[in-house]
Amino acid sequence: MSHRRIRAHRGIARGWSATALLTLVLAAHAPAQAQPQDPVRAEVAAPLQAAQELIRAGRPAEALARIQAAADVPSRNPQETYLTERLRGMAAAAAGDEAQALAAYDAALATGRLPEGERAGVLEALAATAHRLQRPAQVIAYAQAHAQAGGRSANVLRLRINAHAMQADHLALIAVLQQQLADGERALLPLDEPLLRMLAASQARVPDEAGYLDTLALLLRLSPKPAYWADVLSRIARTPGMLDRQALDYLRLAEAVGGLERAEDRTELVQLALQAGQPAEALRIADAAPVVLRPTSGPEAERLRRLRELAARQVQEDRATLRAASAQGRPAEAALSTGLALVHAGQTADGLALMEQAVRRPDVRRPDEARLHLGQAQLVAGDAARAAETFAGIVGTDAIAVLARFWRVHALGHASRNAPV
Repeated sequence: MSHRRIRAHRGIARGWSATALLTLVLAAHAPAQAQPQDPVRAEVAAPLQAAQELIRAGRPAEALARIQAAADVPSRNPQETYLTERLRGMAAAAAGDEAQALAAYDAALATGRLPEGERAGVLEALAATAHRLQRPAQVIAYAQAHAQAGGRSANVLRLRINAHAMQADHLALIAVLQQQLADGERALLPLDEPLLRMLAASQARVPDEAGYLDTLALLLRLSPKPAYWADVLSRIARTPGMLDRQALDYLRLAEAVGGLERAEDRTELVQLALQAGQPAEALRIADAAPVVLRPTSGPEAERLRRLRELAARQVQEDRATLRAASAQGRPAEAALSTGLALVHAGQTADGLALMEQAVRRPDVRRPDEARLHLGQAQLVAGDAARAAETFAGIVGTDAIAVLARFWRVHALGHASRNAPV
């Protein structure tokens, strides 16, 4: 999923209209209610009172003219300025002039006279107005002030997110969305798929590869779409050692999530499984190839046919030797391989028991790889929840840890789909 294929989330909550919301918050205080220590002079109060009556009569344009008369009074004190600009904002909103309403209310806010109990509601209205006017910088300022005033509104947060996206401020957008993730159950706005896609798009632009993979993991938990898995497989293939030592486990993951898009990759997986002593797995993969990926002629078809025949012969031979081999004292890696072969051959209880013993042995040379294969076996056996726990025990940044992380995502998806309703 490249950032070009991820579109920003456009679903901004509409809320109330500017007129309705601004009228509501502006009407909360009548201009006549002056503070005793800061009186409103008659030459200011009279035109404001007249303006109120005109607004009630549905004549906001005339009201604005009377408000201007009050604004023209010299040496207005802060209370007079506050009441004048607040009423101007109400009249402008009623007249449909949102730009003037916004400017008026900025002036009212600057006086510091807005009651604290109303501040959050007013700032929410202003953020919505600034959004409609396509003024992202103002939206962000109002949203930040709204939060500082103790406001908690998912709508305001969405407006702020959209404003950061309009400004292409990817770092700010990432910070806001990641804070919601960090808040967990307390999050004001739980991140749905569109918001996670927006986060991934910004991380791709920064770029932040580790953060991008984190977000892809979350997207896969919400919606395991083939496009997300294709993006994961493409990106983790760049991990050092992934396509060398861990090529088999990488292709196993690709096959498990439906990401083997080329016939050559499936044939390569069959060959690697045979080389690892897993003929039953190789045979299953060869037989499971979709018709569109199974070559019918040419060198690739011949290669797959020969590998399948070899896998089938080895499966027949293993039926007589696997159980006997599992009972013998063998090195940990050999016991792990035998246990996995038993699981693929359908002898899951014996195979899992052998592998669980082997991963605890002190002579196991690559313990994380051993646990990775145990988790794969548990998943083959149908115990997705247990497999997810096993994968979770593998930590780090190397190829095995990266694979374990996304094997766990795959296992959790299986576990949730198979959970009882």
